[in-house]
Amino acid sequence: MAKKPSTAVKRVATPVRMKIVWEACSAAGAVLGTFAYPDKVAAEAKVAMLTRSTGRTHVLRETKVPMT
Repeated sequence: MAKKPSTAVKRVATPVRMKIVWEACSAAGAVLGTFAYPDKVAAEAKVAMLTRSTGRTHVLRETKVPMT
């Protein structure tokens, strides 16, 4: 007699929804501020203010983070 093949249930990982945010960062990559995607103008102003006040370069980068 042949055995019946077992029917194993495969679990599918649910995808995590992501959103894009703006991060104001130092040249070393340390995050100094996080802004929602529509607030790009405020993020750019923060980067410009940090660059002026410290005399060092700061950058703006967009990053994907999980939605909460």
